[in-house]
Amino acid sequence: MLNLVRIGLVFLILLISPAILADGGAFKRLVEDPTAANMPDQAALISFKNNTETLAIETHFEGSPSEFAWVVPLPSVPTVAAASPGLFKTLPAIFPRKIETHVTFLWVPALLICALCLLSFMKSRLLSIALGMAIILIGFMLLVPSLGKARGASVPTDMVEIKNHEIVGNFELTTISSKDPGELTKWLIAQGYKVSPASAKAITDYVKDGWCFVAAKARRPLSTNPSEIITPHPLVFTFKTPQAIYPMRLTGAGNTGPLAVDLFIFGSGTAHADGWTTRMSAPTEIISQENVDHYGGSPRYIRGVTVSHPAIRNLVSDLPHATRLSAKLSPSQMKHDVAITFGPPQEHRESVWDTGSAIGRGFAHTIIIFAVLLLITVFGFHTRPESFRISLVSASLLIASAGGVITFFATPLAGPTMSRGGYNVYRMFRNVEDDVEQLVKSRTPINEAVIESIFRKRFMESGFPNPDLKREDSPGNFMIEKIGDKYHLKFYDWSGQENVIIF
Repeated sequence: MLNLVRIGLVFLILLISPAILADGGAFKRLVEDPTAANMPDQAALISFKNNTETLAIETHFEGSPSEFAWVVPLPSVPTVAAASPGLFKTLPAIFPRKIETHVTFLWVPALLICALCLLSFMKSRLLSIALGMAIILIGFMLLVPSLGKARGASVPTDMVEIKNHEIVGNFELTTISSKDPGELTKWLIAQGYKVSPASAKAITDYVKDGWCFVAAKARRPLSTNPSEIITPHPLVFTFKTPQAIYPMRLTGAGNTGPLAVDLFIFGSGTAHADGWTTRMSAPTEIISQENVDHYGGSPRYIRGVTVSHPAIRNLVSDLPHATRLSAKLSPSQMKHDVAITFGPPQEHRESVWDTGSAIGRGFAHTIIIFAVLLLITVFGFHTRPESFRISLVSASLLIASAGGVITFFATPLAGPTMSRGGYNVYRMFRNVEDDVEQLVKSRTPINEAVIESIFRKRFMESGFPNPDLKREDSPGNFMIEKIGDKYHLKFYDWSGQENVIIF
């Protein structure tokens, strides 16, 4: 009996050997839902060209005061503008991660190996139980696919020079510089800015380097809860600098814990920063304003970074490459500003797994590891007492299970996902057009409220996975603008693509 099992095992190994290198399977048409993505503590968009950097920053504030103060150090005097609220909600959508959903099919022959190995011990009750456990594992494997489905400034002192004072959006901004860090610190304190000893040291270092500071104040809306986190609209700074840079020293001085930061960088090639992880690097596809007054069909696979959103397109101009860098920094790691360099363009996209496939991957590795260990037991210890081999089989099952669990927890998981299918921008806009046409024929007055009502109705019928539809320029939401005597209805699909219909 044992000899027959060995012959069968050898034959099976030879039969499946061409497939050992394969790791095939179909890819589900899934994307991460940008409307549900959690942004880090701080995010920035950086574009760099001809020694000019454009830096858009979004940050979060938490606390009870009705007014928030924010100081941004920069190497030269900037121009400052307010960014669109949807800017940083769109960036994760145009930097999509690759969602893996396939599971290696090698678990199938590995299961057969397990069965043949265990059959050689069928006289043992314990090994019969082990065979039953292996069958239960297969049952779970068959269930895995279902698990992965659906889812005003005061007068300056002689030592502090006010370069500029302006209101930008809901921020009051004052750009200042000084050759005396002590006087600059006094000015900030007199204006209500809290300056800790660590912050004073960082300010001293920046003053020595000849940097200036943009002091910003943003008021909390009266309607908000004092305990909730506030995210003011992003600010965009444009300034001269010989090298792209992200200021961190002052941020680090004010932080007592780790800070998660994402940088979305546009430049001549792949961006690099010491100690930062490259999550995506790809060429940009800039869709010009003349080409966005249309609406398209179903979302398509995006190989690179498609820049259609006006707020982003205006900031990145014609820069050919985009990079997403991420880091979680401790205060000690924020003692230096982030120096950004550009190398040759390279393509890279971070891979993540949906939960069901990650579970399946863990089970597959469990079975494969178990099969390998059983082969060792059958061929390497066939002369040993049966009790010893039973112990080896039990240990093998424990080791294989531990390997599967480790595989699952080591697998990077995707956030909330949605299917690419099931909805169509073209069909939805055609329905809206037809409805508006009918109202025009019946001489019903057309205004923003009417268009919004029609769009909301058709949107809910279309299958878009965003029940919380808002008037905002971010994925899954819409805007209505009147330009001249025409209404422009703009819908932003899952990838941040702006789709426009004009009435």
